[in-house]
Amino acid sequence: MKKTTEVLVIETINENNIEIEIGFNPEKPKPDIVETVNILARGIGLLVNRAKETNVIKDYELISVVIKYLQDEFISIDSFK
Repeated sequence: MKKTTEVLVIETINENNIEIEIGFNPEKPKPDIVETVNILARGIGLLVNRAKETNVIKDYELISVVIKYLQDEFISIDSFK
C-alpha cells in the first residue's frame, strides 16, 4: 500500500525574527508529531546526502551545521528529562 504524506515548511524572515510554519494538505490525513519529525529528519538526511554531489559544502560539514543549530536551539537534551 502506498501512502503519501505532504508536509509544507514556510520560512518568513522579518529583520531579526524568523518564523517557521509547518502545514499539511487539508485534503489528506494529518500526520502526528512523531511522524512529522521523522519525515522532516529524513528530508534533512536526503539533503545532507545531496551535499556529496556539490562543491558547496561537505556532507559532514552540513550535518555539523544541523547539529549545532539543534544544540543552540535546545541548549541541552538534559532539559527534557
